[in-house]
Amino acid sequence: AAAVAPDSALHRRLSRALAAGDVLLETSLEERLAVGAGDAVTLQLRNGAVQIESQAQALSAGAVGQIVKVRPGASDAEILAEVLAPGVVKLSSRQR
Repeated sequence: AAAVAPDSALHRRLSRALAAGDVLLETSLEERLAVGAGDAVTLQLRNGAVQIESQAQALSAGAVGQIVKVRPGASDAEILAEVLAPGVVKLSSRQR
């Protein structure tokens, strides 16, 4: 595996401990979580020019681009949402 350039490591975190002098490899990095389980998040629903936002609770953690489970408002329902940014998710088209 090739060494990672310092600028490509920005906004990422180590997936394992490194000792002094170890080479930083791509396999040593993972995306930083943007949503944690239990976090309050903004749930977005877009349809053309219309966008609706609501509060939800994240039930699983994820990085930007990943799919997480959320519970909208006071509902008992669990839905899938894509992480857009820290604290922001959008309704996923990949519902079960």
